[in-house]
Amino acid sequence: MARGTFKPTASAPEGPWQLDLESYGVPYSVATDSRECLRRWTRYLPPGSRLAPSSAAASDALQVRSQPGSHRLLLLRGGETLKEGRPIDVLYALGAALRHQVASSAEPWVFVHAGVVAWGGRAVVMPGKSYSGKTRLVAALLRLGATYYSDEFAVLDPEGSVHPFPKPLSLRRGTARRGSLRTPESLGASVGAAPLPLGLVVQTAFLADRVWQPRPLTRGEVILALVGHTVSARSRPAQMLASVVRSSATAVGVAGVRGDAGEAAEAILELLERQVPSPTRRAS
Repeated sequence: MARGTFKPTASAPEGPWQLDLESYGVPYSVATDSRECLRRWTRYLPPGSRLAPSSAAASDALQVRSQPGSHRLLLLRGGETLKEGRPIDVLYALGAALRHQVASSAEPWVFVHAGVVAWGGRAVVMPGKSYSGKTRLVAALLRLGATYYSDEFAVLDPEGSVHPFPKPLSLRRGTARRGSLRTPESLGASVGAAPLPLGLVVQTAFLADRVWQPRPLTRGEVILALVGHTVSARSRPAQMLASVVRSSATAVGVAGVRGDAGEAAEAILELLERQVPSPTRRAS
């Protein structure tokens, strides 16, 4: 099996291929016999992925297999089928599985399921479940000039600063389960690189025709909003809580149901400018 090859080349041996990578210090491996998979999979890998030494290779490699006589692929782990379907659907499922693997295992990082943008040197974190409208709100903020950090995870370090996890945005249409991938650049936005203090936590969900009328959150409610969407809340509770508490020291929070993403985004940035302390100030 050829290892560490992103795509087949004239000099590379024939497959199957195995790719040993790491992201945020978490090793993972993907094996495949599909040239179609190798041609397209890089945009689905976790952000920050780089080649890992073979000694760090994950023992439970995900496998993407072609099906003879068909254009469909199989995604497997340990012999169990996780997804079967068109290449784009299987690659989408592969990326989601790998990102969750990184989010649940990365230490000392704490991953909060959230959309994240930067504005004025501060991070705006919008915790929420899948299909709650996070990506559409992130996209609306980007169109207003915010800097992209993630539409999936806010990554906290032990001091509580927010780091980027800039996967392509997954924008869904209507009730579709899978979104189309968009780069932040296609929305006129840049991608952040530096860790930032948390400035604003926005707890919201979409409901058609609702007007954004948020209420302020106490610091305790801000902490609970983050903890409730943290991947490692059960596996590493002490480490998770320490990072969240430190992060909340610089933040204010609001909660409320929103309607139109563009209107909510404008109100969020106005609120940030009016109420959020300078990033040079830390609450006691």
